[in-house]
This record gives sequence, C-alpha cells and structure tokens, in this order.
Amino acid sequence: MAAKANVAGVLLALSIGTAACAEKAPDTQLVVNVMGAMNEPRAGHQTTALNDGRLLITGGCKRDSCEQVLESSELFDAIARTFRPAGAMTTPRVSHAAIRLPDGRVLIVGGWTGRAATAQVEIYDPATSAFTAAIPLHSARISPAAAALPDGRVLIAGGESRTGSALSSAEIFDPRTNAAGLASAMTAARNRNTATALADGRVLIVGGVSGRGRYLSTAEVYDPATRAFRRVGDMAMPRHKHGAVRLADGRVMIVGGENSDGRLAATEIFDPASNRFTPGPRLASAHYKLPDAIVLLRDGAVLVAGGGETPEIWVPGAPAFKTVRGDAIGERSFATATLLHGGDVLALGGYDSAIRPTAAAWRISPSR
Repeated sequence: MAAKANVAGVLLALSIGTAACAEKAPDTQLVVNVMGAMNEPRAGHQTTALNDGRLLITGGCKRDSCEQVLESSELFDAIARTFRPAGAMTTPRVSHAAIRLPDGRVLIVGGWTGRAATAQVEIYDPATSAFTAAIPLHSARISPAAAALPDGRVLIAGGESRTGSALSSAEIFDPRTNAAGLASAMTAARNRNTATALADGRVLIVGGVSGRGRYLSTAEVYDPATRAFRRVGDMAMPRHKHGAVRLADGRVMIVGGENSDGRLAATEIFDPASNRFTPGPRLASAHYKLPDAIVLLRDGAVLVAGGGETPEIWVPGAPAFKTVRGDAIGERSFATATLLHGGDVLALGGYDSAIRPTAAAWRISPSR
C-alpha cells in the first residue's frame, strides 16, 4: 500500500552572502515538507525522473549494516504525493547506475547483488510498467558511473569488479540495440568516480580510487568525436564518494568527498574551456557519500541534500555554501535528491552513521 504523505511544512530562512564586487543576492527561503515514507528503507538506491513527472526508485539496501540488497522498486507520484510499489527488477542490486533514455525508458546497469558484482542490464518501460533483461555488460561493475552522450547512447565507465579492484574499462550502451559495446579504456582505473555530461558533448570523469586507500586527484574527458579518453588538469586534492553537478554556465562543480585526510568541505570547479580546476565555494561542513544527492535548481543555485547532517545551498556569486537552518534531516549517506517538474526537490532514503537505512522522504521547496 502506498505510504500516505504526512506533510509538515517548516519555513527555513537563510541569507546568502556574495563575492566581492558582486551584486547582493536576494535571500533564499526553503520550505521542507516531510513526505511520509517509501515502502521500504533504501540506501545506495537510484531515483530516476520519468518523462511524465513521476520518479522511479530502484534497488538499494535495507536492514542494519545494509545487509539485505533489494530487487524491489517503487514510483513516487508528485501530484498525489504518494509512493506505490512498481514491481521487482530482474536482479537485486545496490550501488548501481540508472539513467533515463531518450525514448523515456530507464536503463539500469551493474551494482552489487549481495553476493557479487553484476554485469546484468535491465530496462524499465513506463508504457508497460515492467522490467526487462537486456544483454549483459562486458564487465561486472559495482558503482559504475554513467552519463548520456549527445546521440542518445550512454557511457558507462569505471567501478569495481570486486571490492578493491577498480576498473579502467568503459562501455557504451546503445538503446537502438539494447546492448553495450566496449569503448576505449580510461587513462586510469577508477571506482567511486563521477561522470558528468558537458555541454560540448564530452563527458568529464573525476577522481575516485584506484585501489584501497589510493585516492585520485586526476580527471579525464571522453570525447565521442575521437572515441577516446584524454587527461585534463588535476584537482587540487584527491577525492572519492564526492558529488558533481554541471552549473548553468556549463562549468562543473565537484563537491565534498573523502580522502586520506578525512571528509571534505572543499569544492572545485572545472572549466571546459581551459580543462582546468579552480577552487570553488566552501561547504559549511563536510559532505561525502553524496554522488546522487546534489541538484542544480532552476534558478542556478546548487542544493546539497545528502552526505551530511543538514542540507546546504549555494547561490551563484556567493563565496560559500550556507546551511539550511531548522529541523535537521540527519546524516543520510548514499541518499538521492531529484528535481521534480515543478522545481521542488525530493530527497529519499540513505543511511545514518550506524549504517541504518531509512525509508524517510523530504520535499525541499526553494523560493525567492
């Protein structure tokens, strides 16, 4: 049975500072509504916006220490504000990738089944409300990074074949054939890296780990015109389990993460014109395990809604992120945050410091 939405709005006001010589940014207000709960606790799941405005939530893990990997899925109806079961995937999986295809279907690849890494691929079709198995990947991949290419294909890069064994290989899924072909290898083996589609058609691959404790500061781009990866400038610091978001001006902000020095509050910004990174606005506190919990809002602001005790927001021109004041949502590692059609953000699940996944959901509504 779908969970009832228990809406309890709290108005949260915060002021955003500005950089030197910049025009003062208007105050930003966020209204946080408790949205009841999903049908099951989930962390390490994926949330994918469908063309009709609903959200598809797939897999993840539940129970203490994430002991049970889920094959279940559910749909969130933004109008009715309800969750309902959406059937079982063909394979249980956590730490997988999911991305909407140009025809509206959702591609789901890789992950951990609870026993091993998987190469299994499946596709959810909203027209039939069913998951269908497709041709497997060439390599099993836990936590692969995926990004759409301009022609509708999907680049799937990195991940690990088993714990501690990062992959340099990449594949390209073609929705016309429902199969993935091998691409050229990355310049480095990477796991827990990010992949971000750039406005010029390239894909930016950033950071990650090449093995236990071997954190990467390197970055590279995949160019579909040359069908090859090429190194670009390095970040100022290595990081993994970070987030990345393309800004309204086409640059990419890299947020938080972790390295041998601990959790990070620093951000960096990649400029596709120069292929280099520069320091970005600092977070109010460290955030990590947030690859799917960072969102570009409609007004160009960036909302970090997971990986730390409280959400934070940055407005273009401000020198730093600001913590959203009010009732703390609490630490939620490997949560998801997804922009809804109306401009609100739905934050779902994640686990706390004791690795206890939650089914909780919050609707974050920015306004000016």
